[in-house]
Amino acid sequence: MDLSAAIIRHVTPKDYAQVRDIVKSNPTMYGADIRASHDYIIMRFLSQPKDELEQTTWCVEIDGVIQGLVVQYWWTIMPVWSIASLFFRNNEGTNQFNAVKLGTLLTNAMCDFAEARGIKDFYYVVRDAGEARKKMSLAVNDRFQERYEIIDLMTLKPGETPKWVAYKNMMGFVAGRHRKPVVFRVAHLKNQYR
Repeated sequence: MDLSAAIIRHVTPKDYAQVRDIVKSNPTMYGADIRASHDYIIMRFLSQPKDELEQTTWCVEIDGVIQGLVVQYWWTIMPVWSIASLFFRNNEGTNQFNAVKLGTLLTNAMCDFAEARGIKDFYYVVRDAGEARKKMSLAVNDRFQERYEIIDLMTLKPGETPKWVAYKNMMGFVAGRHRKPVVFRVAHLKNQYR
């Protein structure tokens, strides 16, 4: 897969078939079965937000084929955003080594989009792999590592429900059903870039 040919763009209704295929190729999230929610997730990517700053849906496309999807949610109670519904094309039997690189392309685009609007911090949740995942995320993206500091906020054990509404919203329908530990993080734009 030639990542130099990648195009990062917004998802459109014309992408329905590819969005459906990518979402349906992912039966679980954090170890929880999400197949019953596939139709809802697909529509989340294709629905038109009422206001530009409620959500923005992104995809990474290579040679006309969408390889990854993500939703960028804009918070209305404070000037931050969060990553939700990050999915990659999951072809059974293939190595997913490009997922981190594709995620990097999407993250950079979302950061640029947010910073242009004066929003400098974002929240996300990932499967907890200790410091290894944080280092992996930073190491793959020199630009991000230079500009952002990642702060761990809270770790949630498998099956626990988050106490805070914002964290419940970030986990969505898998909150309390996840079978793998997760960590909530904030990525804070360093002061010299504000």
